[in-house]
Amino acid sequence: MDDGRVLLIVYTPNAPSAIRSIRAINQDKSIDWQYNPPNSNDRTETTYEIKQLPSGDLLGMGRATNTTLSEPINDSPFLYKMNTEGDIIWKRVFYELDPQTGNSRRGFVRDAVELDNGDIYGIGEMQYDVQNEVFIFKVDADGCLDAEDCGFVQEITDLEDAVIDPYDLNVYPNLISNVIHYSISENRRVESVSLFDMKVRVLIIEVDHIEEGQMDATGLNEGVYLMKFLMDNGEVVYREIVKQ
Repeated sequence: MDDGRVLLIVYTPNAPSAIRSIRAINQDKSIDWQYNPPNSNDRTETTYEIKQLPSGDLLGMGRATNTTLSEPINDSPFLYKMNTEGDIIWKRVFYELDPQTGNSRRGFVRDAVELDNGDIYGIGEMQYDVQNEVFIFKVDADGCLDAEDCGFVQEITDLEDAVIDPYDLNVYPNLISNVIHYSISENRRVESVSLFDMKVRVLIIEVDHIEEGQMDATGLNEGVYLMKFLMDNGEVVYREIVKQ
């Protein structure tokens, strides 16, 4: 963390299964605090990644199970925010019903970043039949897909329900190798394009003032990246790319 403490994901002591707790370690190697998630046969939370956001709070990502709910979830994508003292601010589970089985789809949140306005943009995986598919989402600073209807469990379907913007901005191909292409509708223009990795490090900045263009991706490692487009009216649009 920015105050010198270190965050660790550790196995919960005496847990019946591999439940991961969050532990904050002081610089003298003593334990400052530890957060132990729910741990029972019908309710678990597993963290795969935790990071400190630019705003200062901590964001945890992983999967959760809770079979006590009216709509039971089982290994569903899970996101939560806590303060730097280990107190939970909010928890959110993204729920998608599998029409074949009537159960929630299995999945998890892999990584996420905090945008300039406090919104959170993330990536995860969701299981369709026996294959995992990538899904992306954008929520507000409270973890809400819809601020008017925001609970612990939030129903999602696809990208258009999670990320809505007024621009016809295309980034292609879906899996890029050496070149990233982008284009936008004729009545809009791109002022600049920035490329971030999922640790919010700026890798490339280009100034274009054009309606279409391309970015050299030959030096990028394989993985997930976020493109930030500054539009001619001052608004910002984000797109995700995957380098293979």
